[in-house]
Amino acid sequence: HKEYRRQRQMCIRDSTKAIGKLKAENNLPPSDPDREAYQISRLENLADEAGLDPKFAKNLLNFIIQEVIQHHKKQQL
Repeated sequence: HKEYRRQRQMCIRDSTKAIGKLKAENNLPPSDPDREAYQISRLENLADEAGLDPKFAKNLLNFIIQEVIQHHKKQQL
């Protein structure tokens, strides 16, 4: 299970870097506020339907989004 998690994390990291590079090469902004708002709303609804705390889900996704944006900004330097 540890190896699977390690490989999955590497895949996510590599994908994030590739997307950041693609955005930088095409002069696209590192964030997409409309898409982010949609994803946050969708996750809040899913959390609520599952009996989980929507606020926690929102805060977690916001954290992840901000981390990804920072990585994308680094690609633009």
